[in-house]
Amino acid sequence: MPGGESLEDVSRRVIRFINRIIANHHGAILIVGHRVVNKVILCTMLGLGNSHFWKIRQDTCGISILNYQDEQFILNRHNDISFLKPIAKAPLSDF
Repeated sequence: MPGGESLEDVSRRVIRFINRIIANHHGAILIVGHRVVNKVILCTMLGLGNSHFWKIRQDTCGISILNYQDEQFILNRHNDISFLKPIAKAPLSDF
C-alpha cells in the first residue's frame, strides 16, 4: 500500500513482538491478528524470509498452532478452518 508498511517493516515489528513473548511468557499463548500480519508472523517464527509470504495461505479465522521447543518454533497445525460452517461465497483470492 502506498505510504504503508512494507513486509520488512512488519517483520521487524513481529521479531520484537515474538522476542518479548519468549522472554516474558511461558505456557500457552494466543496471538490474534490480521491475515497479512499472521503470514509474516509464520514466516518469522519458522525462519523463512518474506519471499515465502505469497506461498502461505491464511484464511479468515484460520488457526495455526506452533510449539516453541529447543529455541525454535515447530508448526503443528496451519490454517485450520474445520470448525467453520461452510458458506456459499467463493474464498478470498487476494492471498
